[in-house]
Amino acid sequence: MRTIKNRIAIALAFILSTNLAYSQIGGISGSKLSAVCIDGVNAKTIEFEPSFVATKSSGYWNDRKELILNDSVSIFSNMYFRTTYGLNDRIEVGITFPENLSLIQIGSKVIFYQNEWNGIAGAFGLNIPTGNQKCLKNVKLIDNSTSLGLGIIYSAKTFAYSYQSGR
Repeated sequence: MRTIKNRIAIALAFILSTNLAYSQIGGISGSKLSAVCIDGVNAKTIEFEPSFVATKSSGYWNDRKELILNDSVSIFSNMYFRTTYGLNDRIEVGITFPENLSLIQIGSKVIFYQNEWNGIAGAFGLNIPTGNQKCLKNVKLIDNSTSLGLGIIYSAKTFAYSYQSGR
């Protein structure tokens, strides 16, 4: 019975992972770097995580949702800080912000179901641009627009391996 459940969990995770992109919800904890998982911060615990982000781009999306490629290259780097607090065993809230405070991301995660092998959680986030740039009023881009995010997180343990050395 466990084998069937594992196969279903692996198939479901594969199907979902082929359709999902990196989440734009900040402030919630992850397992490895930016890999979001259902495991949360322990109750009444604060988790702090600094990170360094570097991006390189040779194009942009215009207001008609068309990709415009340039001859020039845009390079951006910044330090980010995430602080997350576990309200209880199932709910966490947090905030992520860069060192120049140009964007504030507020997020929360609620665990709906979790057992030893898999689980489901929901995530909600709010991204608030706070400045440090010039923006045209009639051009709405992700960089200058407040946005909301809502998502479902599914995590499954696919392999468990333990090795103990005997003396």
